[in-house]
Amino acid sequence: MSGMFGIIWTIVVLYICYRIYKQRMENPQENNQRGQIPNQRGQVQTLQGQRPMQAKPIVQPARAKQMPQAEAQKKPLAERQNKNEPESTLAYLEEKARQDAMEHEMEKREEARRLYESSGGLRPAQRLYEGDSVPGGCKCVICGYCAAENLVPVSTRERFSCYFCREPLDT
Repeated sequence: MSGMFGIIWTIVVLYICYRIYKQRMENPQENNQRGQIPNQRGQVQTLQGQRPMQAKPIVQPARAKQMPQAEAQKKPLAERQNKNEPESTLAYLEEKARQDAMEHEMEKREEARRLYESSGGLRPAQRLYEGDSVPGGCKCVICGYCAAENLVPVSTRERFSCYFCREPLDT
């Protein structure tokens, strides 16, 4: 008897919840006590007294392909945005990522230049790890100074330095 009563009670509660949900979806502003509106395009209000936020528009894939990305990236951030609008988080992150990429590229160039100068203009060879086989098109050259095993391409006329101590290798 109590099992049947529990099932009926659950069905009644679910039906009541469903009716309340249906009523709020039909009349969201009349029946809402907390000032919340179901997620719609346009403005979304959170609580009464707080300022509404603008929902972001959904970009369709066909429209995204039509927009020229290169032209949008060429313009500086200040020109892309209106001066009265505050900078969005996404725009800030894009600008920061672009600056970080440029800085990383400059650091790589500086490190390559420093390595080139420290090795006397010789490109460093690759390391041959213990137990690895020599790949095709390469040969193993042992450094005369530190006895490190270096991988050097066979078909190049370029000179290399040791990957470990940067001494010139005799190929």
